[in-house]
Amino acid sequence: MDINLGQYQKAAEQGDANAQYNLAICYLIGNGVDKNEKQVAFWLKRAAEQGHVAAQYDLARCYYYGNGVEKDEIQEVYWCKKAAEQGDADAQNNLAIKYENGEGVEKDEIQAFYWYEKAAEQGHIDAQYNLAISYENGEGVEKDEIRAVFWYKKAAEQGDSDSQFDLARCYFDGIGEEKDEIRAVYWYEKAAEQGDADAQNNLAYCYDSGYGVEKDEIQAVYWYKKAAEQGNANAQYNLACLKQDVALYESAIEKYQQATVLNPDDYNMLNYWGHALFELAKLRKEAKNGETIIEGQDFKTLLQQSIEKFLNAIKIGGEGEYYNLACGYALLQDKENALKYLEIELVNNESYVDDVLSDTDWEYFLEDTDFKTLIEKYQKN
Repeated sequence: MDINLGQYQKAAEQGDANAQYNLAICYLIGNGVDKNEKQVAFWLKRAAEQGHVAAQYDLARCYYYGNGVEKDEIQEVYWCKKAAEQGDADAQNNLAIKYENGEGVEKDEIQAFYWYEKAAEQGHIDAQYNLAISYENGEGVEKDEIRAVFWYKKAAEQGDSDSQFDLARCYFDGIGEEKDEIRAVYWYEKAAEQGDADAQNNLAYCYDSGYGVEKDEIQAVYWYKKAAEQGNANAQYNLACLKQDVALYESAIEKYQQATVLNPDDYNMLNYWGHALFELAKLRKEAKNGETIIEGQDFKTLLQQSIEKFLNAIKIGGEGEYYNLACGYALLQDKENALKYLEIELVNNESYVDDVLSDTDWEYFLEDTDFKTLIEKYQKN
């Protein structure tokens, strides 16, 4: 027997909490003794009962994973709280998660916020990110976008890719900070370089559109591909638009469909799905003059599916894609609905008359009297 193990064993049996903890670690890693999860849990509990903070947290994890003991959420929370109350940041963050999700304890957003803050103030990266989300969404605390950005930045500066992405999003959209596309690109790039697919897609979009950086199609394609290779549906869609690639459109559509099945109330995903169907329909029309290439994927069918997604998104409270609806109906030569949704869009000032007149989706109606009347009405305004 290893001399250190022998010393730990003797001191542990005499009630020394540190020795008990060290003995548990020996059984965990097999140092001088065969690995034994039950012995790990046994000695962790002996040390935890004496207030050993590391043992308390490690014992909580044993109850979470069922290592050496039966899985038990209540016991997990009990020991996690013991460690949290002694200032263990990992325990504080995990205890907050338990309160947030109602696992082993009654759901309580105020308690979740309390423990996230405790851990965040100690520099715990995950807690800083979780605290930022709490502030941004007003969960357990009054909504405060400025504080959200503060904590996103704290975690981002420590290298957390999720925080880097959300900090970039805040700069891009002007949430809690002045809108700053250059800083947005900086943080998108930081997250993208760590492999964050959403950041890679958004960084590509910035290069594609010239937001915060000089337009660069090569860089746009590079980052779209990086994200698309990870299965990011938005990147596949954006790359498909850039390259007019049918296979990428189809892949994006499949992923949007899967995501919507998992979360049918996600109206943003429905709108994305509608956009991908809409663009694929137009590509089909250009390539084959509307002929059916694959069953169910002819030009008109794809347009009708696109319209259905846009309408469903509106029904569940999403922002209306009225102009795309109008264009879809225009391409189907459905004048009544085309003009109906076009007027809604023009009333909302989300599209301009000159854009409509230059859009080839409306070429069938350019000489139509009702279309001209509608355009003239808003040209005067």
